[in-house]
Formats: sequence, C-alpha cells, structure tokens
Amino acid sequence: MKNLDIRMSYKIFLVIVVMAFFLGIVGFFEFVAIKELSRNMKIIYIIVLSIVFGFIAIFATIRFTKIITQPINEMVRQVEQVASGNLTALRDYVPIDTTDELGRLSRSFYHMANTLKTYVQEIITVNEELLEVAYQDALTGLPNRRYFVERLNKLFSEKKTQHLALLYIDLDRFKYINDTLGHHVGDQILAAVAERMAACLPDIDTLAKLGGDEFVLVCQNITNEQQAATLAEQVIAVFEQPFSAQNNTFHITCSIGISLYPQDGKDIDSILRAADTAMYAAKQRGNNSFQYYTGKMQQKVLRRMELENIIHQTIEKEGFQVYYQPRVTSSSGQIVGMEALLRLPYNGGFISPAEFIPVAEETGLILSLGAWVLRTACRQNKQWQLAGYPPLRVSVNLSPNQFNQKDLLLQIKETLAETELAACWLELEITEGAFMNKAVATQKTFADIKSLGIHISIDDFGTGYSSLSYLKRFDIDCLKIDKSFVDEIGQDSKDSSIAHAIISMGKSLHMLLVAEGVEKQEQLEFLQKHKCDQIQGYIFSRPLPPAEFEKLLQKQVRFA
Repeated sequence: MKNLDIRMSYKIFLVIVVMAFFLGIVGFFEFVAIKELSRNMKIIYIIVLSIVFGFIAIFATIRFTKIITQPINEMVRQVEQVASGNLTALRDYVPIDTTDELGRLSRSFYHMANTLKTYVQEIITVNEELLEVAYQDALTGLPNRRYFVERLNKLFSEKKTQHLALLYIDLDRFKYINDTLGHHVGDQILAAVAERMAACLPDIDTLAKLGGDEFVLVCQNITNEQQAATLAEQVIAVFEQPFSAQNNTFHITCSIGISLYPQDGKDIDSILRAADTAMYAAKQRGNNSFQYYTGKMQQKVLRRMELENIIHQTIEKEGFQVYYQPRVTSSSGQIVGMEALLRLPYNGGFISPAEFIPVAEETGLILSLGAWVLRTACRQNKQWQLAGYPPLRVSVNLSPNQFNQKDLLLQIKETLAETELAACWLELEITEGAFMNKAVATQKTFADIKSLGIHISIDDFGTGYSSLSYLKRFDIDCLKIDKSFVDEIGQDSKDSSIAHAIISMGKSLHMLLVAEGVEKQEQLEFLQKHKCDQIQGYIFSRPLPPAEFEKLLQKQVRFA
C-alpha cells in the first residue's frame, strides 16, 4: 500500500467499529429478550460476544496502526539514512502521498532529500575534478609535486620498502627555448618529453613533473648504483631522437642526479635534496650525463648558495668593479686595446670569475651584470678619449644568455647612444658555445652587430666546437687563442702545434689573432715568431682598476 489514502483508511475503521458496536447492541438486546435462557447462559453469551467484538476491535486497531505507521516508519528510516550521509537509500516514490499534513511533510522531505542528493553528487564530481587538478600537472598529465611528495612519504612509511632510487631529471638549456621561441613552444616540447618518458619507462613506480623543466622518477628495489645507472641510461635514451614543435626540430638533452634510499637520505627532503645536488654536478659534466650523489657535493652546494648571496648583496651595494687588461702588439709592445673584466670584491680580496660567473649564469643575474659591464666599459673608454688619450678599442665579453637575448641589438644601440662611444671602438667577445647549432640566427645577429661598426671576436677559441665552417660563414674580426694552449707552449709540442695552427688559419682568413694568458718569456717569443698580432697576459700587465690603467696611458707605456 504505497499510496493509500489515510483518511479513507480512517473512515473504513470507523465503519467497522460502528457496525461492530451496532451488532453488539442488537445481539445483546436479542439475548436479553430470550427468557428461556438461564442466568448463567446469559453471562456466557455476553462474555463470548465481548471476546468476539474485542478481537474485531483489536484487529481493526492493529490494521489501522500498521497503515498509519508503516509509511511514517519508512520516512523515518530514510531521514535517518540521509542524516548519516547515505543518500542512496532514497526510494523512487514518496512514502506518504496524502493530502494531509503527513503527506505534505513526506513530499517536502522527499524533494529536499533528492535535491540534496543531486547537490552532493555535484560536490563529489567537483571534488574529483579538484583532486585531479591538485595531483596532476595540467600541461603534461603527469603526477605533480604534491602527488610525488605524498607517494614518496607513503613508500617511506611502508615496511616493505627496503630500497629505492630517485632520479632528478632536468632539461639542459631549456630556458633558452622559452626565451627565444616563447613558452608555447616550450610547453609543446615538455608535453612531448613527458609522453615519451611515460611510454618508454613503463616499469617505474612514479614519474612526476616537479615544475618548470624538471621531472623526477622513483623506482623501487634499486639496491646499488649500477642498477640506477642502467635506469638513467634508459632515460637518456629517450632523448636520442629529436622533438618537434611548431614545425621545428629540437635536439633536447638532460642532466640526471641520482640518490638512493636509504643510503643518501631517509626522508623526502634529504633524498630529494641529494638528487638535486647530484643533478647540478651532472650538468657540469656536460649534456646527457648522470651523476650519483656523494657527501662532498653538499659542500659545493653550500658554496654555490653562499656565492649567490654574495652576488645579490654586491649588486645591491653596487660593489662590482670593472678592471682593464691591456692588449699589446707583439711587434712593438704598444697598447692598442683593453679587455673589460668583471671583478667581485670580497673580504679584502676578489672571488675568482671562474667561480662566480657560472653562478651568475645559472641564476640569470648575468644579464643585468653583463649590461652593466658593457655600459661601464663604454663610458670609461669615452672618458679616456675625452681626456685626450689615444683612442683604444675596448673588448667586452657577452655571456651565452646575453647573446641569445631578443633585444640584444637594442641594448647595444642604447648603450652606445647613452655613452656616446663610437661603435668602432667597441669589440664584443663571444664564446663558441653561445651560438653553435643556431647558424641562421647567429649569422643574422652577427650581421646586425657588424652593421653598427662593432668588432666581433671569438673568445677561448679552440676549447669549444671550433668548426671551420662558421669561421668562413660568419663575419668575425678576431680569434683569441685560449690560455690552455698558451700555457703549454714550449713544453708540449701538441699545444704548440695547435697554437701555431690557429695563428696560421686566422691569418689565412684575414683575422686578427690575440693570445690570452701569456705569462712567460718563451711563450711570448713563440707567439712573436709565428706573427701572433696581439698579446694579453700577466707578462705585460695584470688586469688593473681604471685609475691604474690610466697611468699606463699617461706614461704612453710600451712593453718591451
């Protein structure tokens, strides 16, 4: 009786009771009228009638009560289920569908509960979507840092986790792609990298994207470095084939740091920090390399952090200095130019550029520092010219990050305009690694720089790619022979031969040859013998602050 009208049930109950009462009265009077029956028989008859009509009344009462209470109990049960959070208990009908107060209450509850059920289902759906967002990287679809942290903590808490390896993967020079081609291209490459790694490394426990161009890989039951190395080699193999984006082909490489649990850390912070530290060590070894964590690496990390803080503090205090080292003709000893060199004063001395320049490169601070050095050197050179000294060409190093800036040409033009230095008195030194594999873009950049009247030299020639094809293709004025070749002149026949070959090649291409780091007389004599054009090194002068360099100009010093 799903939808029984309670009022009708009540009416039927009243009819039954009235009929029973009427029949009882009739029977009673008929019984009284029978005179033949004895007194005892009359009593028995009355008792029997009372029992019969009592049973009828009880049955009618029970039946009526059941009709009333069953829907109410059903509604109470559903209310309790809903109150406990179990909305699946709702029936597809209204328990009491009458026109009275109970019916209205039942219908109101039913509609309220079903509305609540729909609302809760929507909340569940939204929560599932939020969980997906919270634990999934939107770009690649891989688990994100939050998921990785919780997963690793769970593994650490499980007794069955005896060993695992963590590989910290960072894409090499990926910032250059973002800076030069835009983040939309970088995003496409990141998505492709993630998809390929996920497809090629199916047996790992977790592959997650930590952020930027950094990924992390967790694999259980890796007990030693050799097993971890095999896994790292599988990751590197993923990058053997180029990636495509925006109709361009990109040869991407990676650096991998490896840490092992529990040897290198027993909690997530220590093991992740160890892998990150090892990754930076791998970067120093070159592209597509991996490195295990060692305790000594932590000292290097602390030193790097210290250097970064020192650089920031020195920039804030405007404490950086530019020194100048003279470039001297090998034939006459006359000063014909100078190289501007950045110096970082600290505790009464100087921190080596070989130590702080890489940190400035990695942090991006080299961009502002490089622009400052260029501006300072141009301004100083102009001041010396205005003071009446013979005009000299100042050479300024451009870091790879500087050279690859989109607005490099604009910065140079603005600097020359601001300092009023003629472009012919400026030379830009660029290392080979800054422009290799970007022939078309480099050729245009060189042409734009040369169009201003600026000279271009290749710094540290012979230590990088040293491709003869770019020497012919690019408009280069000068080759600087790296100090590593000059150091062994007279002691190592191979280095002497290399230096001689570079000089001969440069001469045949009508380029100016400058030898760096010349410190010994036998080195000078060798370079003079082979007609190296200019000499730069401690044999003539160390790098000098502006005031001391100006004294050389005042005395018109000629180095013998």
